Parts: sequence; structure tokens; C-alpha cells
Amino acid sequence: MTAESKSQLAYGFIRQGIDDGRFVPGYRLVLGQIARELDVSVVPVREAIRRLEAEGLVTFERNVGAQVALIKETEYLHTMQTLAIVEGAATALSAPHLTPDHLRRAREVNERMRRTLDDFDPHRFTELNLEFHAVLFEECPNPHVLDLVHRGWNRMRMLRDSSFSFVPGRARDSVAEHDRIVDLIEQAADPVEIELTARRHRTATLDAVLAYQASRAHQTPTHPTAAAAAGAVLMPVAAIRGTRVPLIAGAAIAVVLAAEALVQIGASGRDVVTGIAVAATAVFPLVIVGLATDGFRRLVGRELDLSLVQSTVATSRSAVGMRASEELAQLDFDAETLLDDVGSGRIAIPLPDDAAERAGTVAARLRVRLIEGRTDTWLRHAVTESAYLNGQVTVDDPVGSAGLLTQSQRDGLLLALWLLVAEHPKGANAPVRVHLACRETSDDASSDVAFDLSIDVSGVARRRVDPATWDAIGSVGEHNVVTRTDGFTVDVSCRVAHSTRPGGPPARGAARSRGS
Repeated sequence: MTAESKSQLAYGFIRQGIDDGRFVPGYRLVLGQIARELDVSVVPVREAIRRLEAEGLVTFERNVGAQVALIKETEYLHTMQTLAIVEGAATALSAPHLTPDHLRRAREVNERMRRTLDDFDPHRFTELNLEFHAVLFEECPNPHVLDLVHRGWNRMRMLRDSSFSFVPGRARDSVAEHDRIVDLIEQAADPVEIELTARRHRTATLDAVLAYQASRAHQTPTHPTAAAAAGAVLMPVAAIRGTRVPLIAGAAIAVVLAAEALVQIGASGRDVVTGIAVAATAVFPLVIVGLATDGFRRLVGRELDLSLVQSTVATSRSAVGMRASEELAQLDFDAETLLDDVGSGRIAIPLPDDAAERAGTVAARLRVRLIEGRTDTWLRHAVTESAYLNGQVTVDDPVGSAGLLTQSQRDGLLLALWLLVAEHPKGANAPVRVHLACRETSDDASSDVAFDLSIDVSGVARRRVDPATWDAIGSVGEHNVVTRTDGFTVDVSCRVAHSTRPGGPPARGAARSRGS
């Protein structure tokens, strides 16, 4: 077999696949696979592809390869219009040359088409339709017109497997029109009337398909792409103003757009899932921003809270905290107001009952505050003033022993509490509860001040605690750990040199860990 015949073989194979619908528009033509099927090299297949590309049946793109040309709706329109003209002319020119046998065959084919209407098969109907018209136009004496008809039908097979699959109702009218064309030819009607009838028959199918396409255009599904824009617009609002209102607005937009997508379910089919997913983009970015903003706010809040609590570390043994200072300031204001009222004569002496009751209340509150201040150490202030420690940490320090700790010991104890509570260790289902108890011990043989610190932790297992917690506790003093089913207890032996000022630098060797 010569190279030219091999190229022609490949051309005919691919062209036949395109014509019979085996290679649909967009189908990728793999040269090596076709060459193996034909038992030839790739060279003749490549030549056939170039020939088909010149005819407009195949396209070639870099990094994609050869593929069957995609259908253009205008191409179908132009092909049908051309075929209506040339087929009508060919049928009129064939009419004088058609014998009764030709007309009998045409009526038999048309009758077979009529029988397919009850169990309609568009592909089979189209095959019979071509067979019917071929009987009427194949006797055309003008070979150029006949060649144009053949090209038109070949082009139609590539563009549409069957127009009747889009407009099945058109099939019944088409069969009736076939009878009319055969009747005109049988009656030896005027060739112009035969031509126009055949042309109107073809254009009627075209009109039906165009009407179908126009109706589908009104039902073309639209995807709610505005949802993504709405989510993007609301994202900065959520970051600045909070997520509640933007989230409600985004959810409302998403619901409306999702409802619109569901309304179009008849036109969009499976694309309705895409529409709902796109509608969800009005909410999804806001959720992400909300989570990120909430996490950032918690992080900033914790850092601010830690800074606030750390400010109590350097205070003296019995100094008051910020909240206690506010309470003392209020008591001072109440006492000053009362004295000013008495000095200005607004309240007479002896004091009336209500004024005497006010004075007694202020005095009692001040007395209680001063008594509590004797044991109200930095530790109690830190726990009370922290948004994270308060409520989860309780302090039992009857004589204010925590005030004896050095600054490094205070830092270690505070960090340990913070890691236990504020960080919420992994695996802790319930909130962590911590109870601190300080008890003085007598150690006459030592020059150091000693007291025992017990840290009772519940709600988290020992293995779940951040390892840095043990280093922090080790800086407070030697300690032992006793585990329980619901938590653990850390017993710390705290020693502070007599010469060390409370809150000052640590004494040499004051805090060594005995193990955890």
C-alpha cells in the first residue's frame, strides 16, 4: 500500500467516524491510537488530520492536539438554509425522471417512518428521512447541484445526529409533508411548486428547531455569581463591626439566591447544585472571617489580660489590686461626701437615722476592706482581676503567705496557673478547676521562710498538661505530683530567704525542682 493510499485510508476512517457520529464534536483524535487501529504509521494519519483541518472538520491546538471541530449554532442554520435551497432544486429537477417504481419506494419508506412515530427513535427516523429524500433527489441530472445536496447531508450528520431529537413533534408533520411532495410529483405538478414545497418542508424543520432553541434560551439557568461579591463586600464589615449583622445579611442573600437556583431546577437540572454552592459563597467567607476575627480577638484579649495580671507581680506583700483600689476609692468618696454634708450643715448633728446608717455602713465596709487587705496578696488580686483565672482558680491563703514569694517565684506560679486554665489543655472536656492552698511550716533550723503550697487541679489529666507548666512550677520550689482519676495535686515546698524583700529578686538556690 502506497503512502498516498494509506493517507486516504486514514482520511476515510476519520471522516466516516465524524459522519456517523462516532467521533462527536470535541472528540480528541489520538494519532497513535488511530494508527494502531489502521495498522499504519502516524505519518499518514497526520496527513489526514491536516486535510480534515483544511476542510474545517478538525481543529488542532497546541498542548491539546487534534479534535473534532465543535458545533456552531450558526453553522447548523446556514447548512439547513443551503440544503433547503439545493435539495428543493434537486427534487424539482429529478421529478421528470422519477418512475412509478421510484414513487412506490418513496411511499414505502414514508410508511415505515409513520410506523416509527408510536415508538419514536430520532436516529432511526433520520436515517429513513434521508432514504426517502434520496429516492426523490438522486435522479437529479445536474451533478453539481447533486454534489451540493450530498455535502449538505454529510454536514448535517456531523452537526446533528437528529434534529428530531430536539423537536419530536415535528416528525408527524414531516411525514404528512412527504405525502404532499410525492403527490405533486405523481401529478406532474409545476416544477416551481415542487421545488417550493420541498424547500418549505426543509425550512419548517429549521423553524421548529430555532423555536425550540429560543424557548430554551429563556430558560437558560443563571448562577447567582453575585453571592461571592456580596460575601466579599461584607467581609471587611464583619471584621470591623462584628459578624452577627453581616452574617445575617449574607445568610439572607444566600437563601434568596438558593431559592432562585431551585426555581430554575427544570432548566438547570444538575447545575442547580452548582447554583446552591455558589449561593453559599455569600456566607462562607463571613464564617471564615468570623472565626479568624474571633480567634484574633481572643488572642489579643488573653495577652491584655496576661499583661494586666502580670502587673500585680511586682506589688508589695499586702498591696491592693486594681479592683480593690476602685472599692477603696468608692469608700473614700462616700466618706468624704458624708463629711462634707455634715460640715456644710446639710446634715445636722446629731445625725439623723438615715445619715447614721450611711456612716455605719461606710465604716463597716472600710473596716472589712482593711482587715482583708492584711491577707489580700498579689496572688488573690491576680486571680480576681483576670478574666480567665477568675471563676476557675480559688485561693486559700489565710495569712498571706503568697506575698513572701520572690518575683521570679511569682512569675512562675502565675505562668503555671495561666497554662493550666487560660490555655485550656488538649483533652480537657470540662473546664479546668484549680484550688491553691498556702500553709506555713515551722523550720527553726533554717534561716529561710518556708511554707507549703498545694495546687489541686481537676478536669484535666496530668499527661495533657503543657510541659512548660512543670518548668514554671519548678521555679516556685521543689514539688511532688500526686495523680488522681479526675486530675492531680502538686505539693510545692516554697522557701524564701529572710533577707529577701517580698517581690524582689530571688534568693540564691531558693527554687529547685525535685521532679515532676
